[in-house]
Amino acid sequence: MIHEVDVIIPTYKRSNMLERAVNSVLEQTYKNIKVIVVDDNDPNTKWRKKTTEVMGKFCNDNRVKYICHEKNKNGSAARNTGLKYTSGEFVCFLDDDDFFLKEKVEKQVSYLLENDMMDACYCDYIKNGETIYVDNKTDFSHDIFLGLPTPQTSGIMFRRSVIEGLNGFDITYYRHQDYELLLRFYDNFSMGKVGEILYIRERSDIDNNPNGTKLEKLKKKMLSEFSYKLRKIEKEEHGYIKKVLVYNYIDVMKSYIKQKDLKSAIRILKNILKIKPLFAIYSILNHFFMYKLNQKLNSRR
Repeated sequence: MIHEVDVIIPTYKRSNMLERAVNSVLEQTYKNIKVIVVDDNDPNTKWRKKTTEVMGKFCNDNRVKYICHEKNKNGSAARNTGLKYTSGEFVCFLDDDDFFLKEKVEKQVSYLLENDMMDACYCDYIKNGETIYVDNKTDFSHDIFLGLPTPQTSGIMFRRSVIEGLNGFDITYYRHQDYELLLRFYDNFSMGKVGEILYIRERSDIDNNPNGTKLEKLKKKMLSEFSYKLRKIEKEEHGYIKKVLVYNYIDVMKSYIKQKDLKSAIRILKNILKIKPLFAIYSILNHFFMYKLNQKLNSRR
């Protein structure tokens, strides 16, 4: 029996990268695959038109299903729309600016068939030319809150029954929706690792990040909803919650700086320095160093 795999690709303003993503699924060594592309662009925009043109190239391929939202919703909603059309035993998600290496699906299916106690599996990947090795463990809740390397949406294969049991993604999360799903996943399920590089992530020119005000509200929401996890980890690692607050609010401060709202950025900075001063200073300097390093590397490309 060949187990069917559904691959859901939500797409928004990246028609130039979508064709590569779709082809990377169709060219898999594993053949029992269905591709579900969910177009989250607003109708009557150049992005919808361009995406429709790209998807026209696959109109005669019965492995590909193309679904259009009646209006822009968000990535969570697009993934949930795709889930409604799944029928396979396993489900993968692929961001439209990422692409699979040819043996990804085959190796992950083999892993889950051989490890029936695991509810999902993940892999290592390459991000903007850098190899990212993810630790081998079954619960990444600790690492998610600190922005450490964790399994990413495009690298995970789920058993469909598990995703359905979680009721998919929370559409109130317009960012961090993948982390929100995984934090709920780790409450009752486990995932294992296929110790190979099986997909590629590349930086997109499209900025889907919310502004500082929206991001600040989102961070508060996420930290509040998963406070039970934070308290549990704090019992084992004293000072963990303060580190989490510093890390997440540095992210907010950077968003305010990016939109040139210096008043709000300074307000966040003052709060950060009150929480854990030395760790805050170290973290800010580290962020600045990495930002400058990435700028230098990108200028050479």
